[in-house]
Amino acid sequence: MKQAMLFSLVILLFACGDSGDQSLTDNDQSNPGNEMMVDEKAEDPSTEAVDLKTLLKLSPLSVFDRTTEGLTAAEKESLIKAGKSESWEITETTNTRLALNSLANDAVELHYFKREHSPGGALGITVTNGQTSTLQLWNYTDGQLETGDHPGAVSANDFVREADKLPDSFQPQLQYSFVDDEKIEVTLNTWMVDEFETREVINKVYLRWDGEKFIKEIVQDKLASQSATFREIKTPTYAPSTLNHDGEIVLQKAWEDSNGENIVLFTKGEEELFVYHYAVAGSQAKLLRRVYDAEKSCEFDLFLSFIESSISVTDLDENNLGEITFAYRKACISDVSPKELKLLTLENGNKYIIRGTTTLEAPGMRVDGSKTVDASFNEAPASFLTHAESIWEKVRLEKIGG
Repeated sequence: MKQAMLFSLVILLFACGDSGDQSLTDNDQSNPGNEMMVDEKAEDPSTEAVDLKTLLKLSPLSVFDRTTEGLTAAEKESLIKAGKSESWEITETTNTRLALNSLANDAVELHYFKREHSPGGALGITVTNGQTSTLQLWNYTDGQLETGDHPGAVSANDFVREADKLPDSFQPQLQYSFVDDEKIEVTLNTWMVDEFETREVINKVYLRWDGEKFIKEIVQDKLASQSATFREIKTPTYAPSTLNHDGEIVLQKAWEDSNGENIVLFTKGEEELFVYHYAVAGSQAKLLRRVYDAEKSCEFDLFLSFIESSISVTDLDENNLGEITFAYRKACISDVSPKELKLLTLENGNKYIIRGTTTLEAPGMRVDGSKTVDASFNEAPASFLTHAESIWEKVRLEKIGG
């Protein structure tokens, strides 16, 4: 009897003592902490999936205040349980997105942005009602929603050229849409907005999720920039008087093209005249061309003046670089004689010129002038010379008396 009990005890000890070690695989033996590592990974809160209906349940009813139908607590409960209520229906659900539509065609969309290095994430909610759209951002941590911070106000000026900047008081109509799990696109509604009859949207604006926060990102839309059209403007946004120049400003012209805002100053001193062509991009002004001429030490009658009727701003070759054409007369004479006449076309720093003299007409007298087209026009589009010669014909004649 004692031998049988002793034998049974040995069998029991053998069964319980080493069985755990014997069951380890080779992989487990080389990494005894393997099971703990798997458990830790499973418990990492940053990798946990979030139920979008849970986020909808946590969202305040005030989210729906800007919709036509609004939302009651009872309707929210129906949406969470059945996917629809009297006025609303869940139309799409993914791991990160939940979309709802109402009978009045309002739309509410929830999008979850997961944090990379910490628990929880951000919840973006867009509410669209007709042409108006709003965005709310919330922080989600430990099962709680708290109001989140916006990355900075988006203004209409984020979308346009420097020359098209609007007053800070202008209130834009913005639309928000979720692009993916990293970006929210912000678009500007310009339909029937008077301020955008002469302005063009050239930038795209995004709120980009970097894994922890949203960052406003402005990206130039290359297609819009390339298709931007030349246009003459009456009043430049950049103050011409602040541009470096000699002499007194007597005339000025301005236009917009791919260089930005262009300003041309016509200035005069007692014996000198100047023309300055500036291109302004942002707050930087670049001098593209300076023209200078003078009639100094004149002991007779001095003539030195721009011909205002000759000035024209064009984009003849439609390359989105404007041209300006102008002419001026100069002379130091004591009798009735032809004056020196010069006509220039400037484009993007290039200069094309016609030189000659005026034609005089008086009762019983005519003195024909001269004209020499500079070789520089050989490098220009044919339309430049055609236009320049048409202006020359209009300004070459001087009538005296009669």
